[in-house]
Amino acid sequence: KFGHLGLRYGRVLAASEYVAFEYTIDVIPVAVLSLNRTTAVPVSPGVFSIHQSRESVYGAGAAPIGLKLNFRRQKRVQPFAAATGGFLYFSEQVPVAGASQFNFTYDFSGGIQIVNSNRRSFTIGYKYHHISNGYTATFNPGVDLQMIYAGFSIFK
Repeated sequence: KFGHLGLRYGRVLAASEYVAFEYTIDVIPVAVLSLNRTTAVPVSPGVFSIHQSRESVYGAGAAPIGLKLNFRRQKRVQPFAAATGGFLYFSEQVPVAGASQFNFTYDFSGGIQIVNSNRRSFTIGYKYHHISNGYTATFNPGVDLQMIYAGFSIFK
């Protein structure tokens, strides 16, 4: 299980009547990865007891590389597609011991942005999110996530 809270800055690079192309930067001050940890505890010589527990590991990071396309730009309901690349630094090695605390991320998302006349919008979307250390540690198991997310935007 995974969740994060993020802040995004976006800048429209090019726009037509129908499509807007935007560069985005995300700051992620809080990320939580909840996972099962397995521990082998020696009971006697050659005999181990296996214990499983659920543990939450906290992290933070950024996604400085982001691109977003908004379609139907002049309409109230605007479909969009986006992709970002960045990193997360966790308080422990994730998802297993021997992996890394520092992990790279990328995601692909799509959804709708509902814009009102006060230069505000609500966003709801689906995101495929990948976390891995890029073989910078002994193990690189990676984590693939699918998320439904929501957001609120204020335009200048």
